[in-house]
Amino acid sequence: MLGLGALPANHPNYVGYLGMHGNYGPNINTNECDVLIAVGMRFDDRVTGNVSKYAKQAQVIHIDIDKAEINKIIKPTVYVHADAKEALSALTQQCVKILSPNG
Repeated sequence: MLGLGALPANHPNYVGYLGMHGNYGPNINTNECDVLIAVGMRFDDRVTGNVSKYAKQAQVIHIDIDKAEINKIIKPTVYVHADAKEALSALTQQCVKILSPNG
């Protein structure tokens, strides 16, 4: 259960577990989202179910320190082979730059 506790279960944006042993909401959201950012995520069959139907509408961004997990089951639109903390920090800095009034 990697990442458990990254977002507290009482947080308003928490919708539960993904996959066959998970909750309905996250599975529906995954298959309706435009962009799926997967951080340190293993796309195994318990998460994806039928791979040919999994998040086909989404642009997938896969961030993982284990290069063996990237492109293994789900082919991402973009991948980042890096430590999650470093990658998310860099991504956040870029978003702040883009969204700041002075560019």
